[in-house]
This record gives sequence, structure tokens and C-alpha cells, in this order.
Amino acid sequence: MLKIKNAMLPELLQSGKEFKALKTPIPVIVRLAWDKSEEVLIKHYHNHEKARVAICEKYADKDDTGKPIVINDREYRISDENMKLVNPELKALLQQDVEVPDYRLQMADIPKDFSFSNVDFPHYGVFMKYVFKD
Repeated sequence: MLKIKNAMLPELLQSGKEFKALKTPIPVIVRLAWDKSEEVLIKHYHNHEKARVAICEKYADKDDTGKPIVINDREYRISDENMKLVNPELKALLQQDVEVPDYRLQMADIPKDFSFSNVDFPHYGVFMKYVFKD
């Protein structure tokens, strides 16, 4: 198993989207390694988001019915006093490790006639660091 921080989940998933959108032919083994990982990463990301929302709702200002007040369908209204409580909890959540199966590859697994030199996308480094052991 491989441990990664919750904080890395959004960037890893973004790198995967960029990778899957590539027009450059990529060895099947790399796509398979990512596809197996992506499913687990998405599950952990959804769990992280549920926990994040629960923390925000716990500290959010409430309306007359006791429901958290949401602004612009995205943001919870939280008092300055409660922000002092919510921020440490959110930081701790981001620092939690999640375990994912280690599907990482070795560069030796890649066909010799393929080069990553012509592959580029914004989160390339994040993707390569996650998918390859070397």
C-alpha cells in the first residue's frame, strides 16, 4: 500500500484528467496503472469531501430552522470566532494519510521505443511522481 495525504488528492485527480486528455499515444501499461489508481483516489476524494463538508456544517452559522447558511451554493457562512476552530480541523483533515494500492511502475516497464520527452501537460510532474517508482 502507498500512503498519500488528503491534500494531494485534488492535484492527483487533475493530473489524471490531463493525462487522459492527451492526444499523444501512451503505452497501455501506463494507462492501466492510472485507471486502477484513479478509482481508489476518487473514492478517497469523495470521503475527504464528505468529512470537509461535515466540519464546515458543524461550525457554520445556522438559519432559523437550524440548517447551515450557504452563500452562492458553495460557501458556508462561518463567524470569525468559529473560523478559529474550523481552520485547525480542516488542516488536520488535509494532513491525514490515505492508503491506496501501489500500482506504480518502473521506467523499465515502459517499451524502449517510447519516450516521455514529447509528453507534457500542466500537472505532468505530479502525475509522473505518482505513477512511477523511479
